[in-house]
Amino acid sequence: MLRLRRPNKNIGNNILVLIIALNLLSFLDKKIFDIYESIFYYGNLLILIAVFVFLRTKITKEEIINIMFMLIILIYSTFTLFITKGGFGSVITLLYSYFLLLNLYKFKYDNKNIKRLLIVLILVNFYWAYNSTDYYIKSKFYREEYINSNTVGMLLMYTAIYIKIFLKKLNAKSYKFLVMFIYIISLWSIINVQSRGALISLIAFIVLDNLTPKKIWKYRKNTLFVFVTIIFLGTIFPFLYINMYLSGKDFLIPFVKKSLYTGRESIWVNFINLMGKKPISWLFGLGSRVNLWDYGSLNLHNNYLAIIANFGIIGYILYYYFIILQINNIYKYKHITNVSISSIIGFLCVLIIGYVEVSTLWHMMFFLNFMFLGLAYQNNE
Repeated sequence: MLRLRRPNKNIGNNILVLIIALNLLSFLDKKIFDIYESIFYYGNLLILIAVFVFLRTKITKEEIINIMFMLIILIYSTFTLFITKGGFGSVITLLYSYFLLLNLYKFKYDNKNIKRLLIVLILVNFYWAYNSTDYYIKSKFYREEYINSNTVGMLLMYTAIYIKIFLKKLNAKSYKFLVMFIYIISLWSIINVQSRGALISLIAFIVLDNLTPKKIWKYRKNTLFVFVTIIFLGTIFPFLYINMYLSGKDFLIPFVKKSLYTGRESIWVNFINLMGKKPISWLFGLGSRVNLWDYGSLNLHNNYLAIIANFGIIGYILYYYFIILQINNIYKYKHITNVSISSIIGFLCVLIIGYVEVSTLWHMMFFLNFMFLGLAYQNNE
């Protein structure tokens, strides 16, 4: 184990709390959101690199393996830029998420920092609960003025899960009542904004966190099996979805006034056809700048296809093996706490919403995605 000079960790912790809070608060207004999304993409990366210096105390064996594996992924993703229509921004996106993850592993999840973040999470959750009525219609017809309704749904889902985990960690009074209240208003708000993916993901968290025996999640093999299964299903989901569409099968999702098909089937069919024109693209990808639609690039609305589109099946294997490696590292401790189990399930829901959204490749969601892993990792120490 390599020991390094110990800088002032409080500075790094305070900076991380601040940028996590700013990231959350940017979702309160469309204009602020647009400014933050464009300016702080590179700004946050530079800050995270600096924070990494402040938070470091020692480099463990697991961190060395992570860093080496990250370098392999970054070298490969850079290589694909020369043979695809990829942009360097796609590589920077990976670098951003990896540096954030390293920092969140070192971040001090003490009661003081948890209380700070909890206040912001509750504020954002309540704000969108209050503004959720008729929001879907507003965002549909006035896209320049309102944040996408699916983004709001994801935000409500994430904040509800984190509020639950933080209240549990703080041993809050009337914990069960508070959590039930948060779940009810969050589910109601997500239904209002008509976000199917967020609704299914939050329900999945509630069911898995409350109805599955905690003992199941305490075993590494069980958890790894669940994650591998979710990743596999997420990858084949678009193909199953397309087959259902072509066979004429349709139904309405309960509580959400949308058909099962609202355009993703066309996006995925177009993507598969485009990949078929150049089969080697399945190996190395198309690149982040390829036009997936006649009028320009288009969001694939699936994490798994998005990785393949950017970096091919090779990149897909490297990326998700890295994710599995992070889950595996959590289990280096014999005692897995309930807070860690809830955090692990929370990250599983990140992968579930990835069936219909590109959440793990969008920098605005990075903090909300990867804080689950930091919490799960540290709360076993």
